[in-house]
Amino acid sequence: MFRRPLRDYERPAHPGEAARLLSRADVVTLPLVIGPRVPLEPYAGAEAVVDLSRMGYDEVAESGGWVRIGAQATLQTLVESPLLQGLAGGLLARAAYLAAHLGLRHIATLGGALLSADGPPELELALLALQAEVVAQGTALRQVPLAVFAPRAGEVLLNIVFPTPLGNCGGALARVARTPLDQAIVVAAAV
Repeated sequence: MFRRPLRDYERPAHPGEAARLLSRADVVTLPLVIGPRVPLEPYAGAEAVVDLSRMGYDEVAESGGWVRIGAQATLQTLVESPLLQGLAGGLLARAAYLAAHLGLRHIATLGGALLSADGPPELELALLALQAEVVAQGTALRQVPLAVFAPRAGEVLLNIVFPTPLGNCGGALARVARTPLDQAIVVAAAV
């Protein structure tokens, strides 16, 4: 297979600039996102990458009855978040813990996990149970339910949002895998 060397590395500070760079027609450009399963050829065919880490979408916060998680938040940030540990029985924090080993959780992002073809099913299922929506920036800002989200060319994931579960709301995650931290064969989640 012919592999082109990367000729361009960009670190935009704003989502609009990132979307513009990703939608260039003259340069094959991919976002620099890291999922919990490292692909063999992550940027095969790409001429440029856009590093999204400088935009600041890496926090976990709650306001106005909504929880907002930046797409660049690492999976370990989700595991350690007191907010997520206290919501729905810690469902999302547990799902993030099961998504990868400690070393990868420190570099893999929520956006990378959701965009990976073989992303961890626990994480997406937990977010679906929480009625999560995706906020993405392309030519326009859009917010759609995770259940129907399909990334568009030139689009940048900004946040995952979901309504704050009520204080007495519980959650559970059950899974079957070959070993306790192996990739799941079957997963179930409820809130």
